[in-house]
Amino acid sequence: CVVHVTVQRQHMKKKRESRSVILHPEAQAALILQINELFASGLTDPQTFVFRSRQGGNKHLSRIQAWTILHDTYAKLKLPGKLGTHGMRKTFAKRVYALLKNDLLRTQKLMGHISLDSTAKYLSFDEADLDEAVLKS
Repeated sequence: CVVHVTVQRQHMKKKRESRSVILHPEAQAALILQINELFASGLTDPQTFVFRSRQGGNKHLSRIQAWTILHDTYAKLKLPGKLGTHGMRKTFAKRVYALLKNDLLRTQKLMGHISLDSTAKYLSFDEADLDEAVLKS
């Protein structure tokens, strides 16, 4: 069972080192299904990309192809607003920040950011909440 996934530094933007992240159980199940489909089609080489290009050979899914798949999925589900991978990352950061009881340092660690400023940029704060805090103090 795949519990952690390691992403090599060269595959991440502005990173100095590789990092491993735990996978949510639903992501684990989806990944296992994908790997089983690869094995069933005879692709058992450990160097085979899990998310393969449709161009054939052992090529990875391109950034553009991934964006197209997400965009098409959003359209089929009729999801509102501007959607993309960065927006998904911002939503994840906000949810984790709340689950960690607004602990900025632990959120920074989880997001893999070097500076707190980077993490804070992901957490847009609701002006109404800030106003309410002032009025209650």
